Amino acid sequence: MTTHLAQALQADCVFVGEFTPGSVQRVITLAASPEGVPAGLTFDLAGSACSSIDVTGKPSVCRRNARNRFPSDQMLRRLHAEACIAVPLPNSVGTPIGVMMAIFRVAHASFSTAKSVLEFFAPRAAAELLHKQEKDKLHKNEQRYRALL
Repeated sequence: MTTHLAQALQADCVFVGEFTPGSVQRVITLAASPEGVPAGLTFDLAGSACSSIDVTGKPSVCRRNARNRFPSDQMLRRLHAEACIAVPLPNSVGTPIGVMMAIFRVAHASFSTAKSVLEFFAPRAAAELLHKQEKDKLHKNEQRYRALL
């Protein structure tokens, strides 16, 4: 999905990330295109372009100066980003559990099409993320059960 979205949006990178709970919230990339961004790359949520999504549950748009606006965002710095747009991946009650973000190395005057495309695919990505989380929870419970035996 990320490869096709990157091509359709003419983005330098599109990634899907999961918000991880804990005292320091982080984002872990689950899928990314291009392949230069590895799945499993983890970065701090605080100070990142994704942080407002966790708080508001609404899309985040930065048309220019993305690295200056979010200087501690490791993903933007790594990709030399100038612009980005991110949409939330909500759970069944609407709480963001992840993010889908398109990153661009050049400024953009408008993200209306990119926003619409990302929002169209967000429910599918959110469903896949929920499925992954359920599988992880099941695996963890199985490990606990086996440890008791």
